[in-house]
Amino acid sequence: MILIRALVTPFVIAAAFLCCCCCCEPAAEVLPALLERERVHIVGGYSLGGWRGSGLELYEPPYDPMDGAGLAYDGVVEQTVVTIGWDEDFILIERHPPRVTFLHEPSTWHPEWYIVVVSTGEVQSRGSYDAFIRLREELGVPDSIEMRDAREVYGG
Repeated sequence: MILIRALVTPFVIAAAFLCCCCCCEPAAEVLPALLERERVHIVGGYSLGGWRGSGLELYEPPYDPMDGAGLAYDGVVEQTVVTIGWDEDFILIERHPPRVTFLHEPSTWHPEWYIVVVSTGEVQSRGSYDAFIRLREELGVPDSIEMRDAREVYGG
């Protein structure tokens, strides 16, 4: 019984803290600051960011879901974005699904490729790199877009 209590108590305390954060405005303001760095603006309101200790993801332009309650950012491409390139019309992304670890490190087994059309918000994905190149041609994405390490874009 003592062993069960010793194992369960930390989880109960953590749950109580998180509930407090949802109800108490000062705590709710502190928690995001501890967990997430400022997003980096890419183009057209899209931004790159992520929770500390997890992979980066691409967020769509922010919106206010409840008139003045604050901005919400929905993810467009889930973690872990590895490389990213953009111009005023397109955002190109290489994503490696995270391995199941504590830090969500990217797996190199099955990269995924995405193209976001900035003007419409349309997100297209193709399985292989060759299919991604064909999609680039279909959409008229210029070859001048340089792919960069997402961590460097995010600031280290």
